[in-house]
Amino acid sequence: MFDKDKCQISYLILCENDTIHLHLAKNKLCVSPPDPLLIALPVLGGIIGVGLLLLIIWKILTSFYDKIEYAKFEHEIQDPKWSKTDNPIYKTPVTSNQNPVYKGTVDD
Repeated sequence: MFDKDKCQISYLILCENDTIHLHLAKNKLCVSPPDPLLIALPVLGGIIGVGLLLLIIWKILTSFYDKIEYAKFEHEIQDPKWSKTDNPIYKTPVTSNQNPVYKGTVDD
């Protein structure tokens, strides 16, 4: 049973002969609803914390990977496969092409 303050009251009903005895407990159980901020803030903080932790781990891993790649790049600059005078990117373009289907002039 609940009272006007929405507190639970414990009681005991005894029936003896033709009399009914009602024994009320002195202690009331008053339960208040939980504060929504006490639930929402730790959940939000946990989500943000995990997100920041993942971003930091990602940044550390990409920095480590970039250092390795830059070291490989520096090594390739020191020991090139091609000579510096013959750059495969800057070759002179081919100005004449031959058509494999064309067989020359046709005399009719």
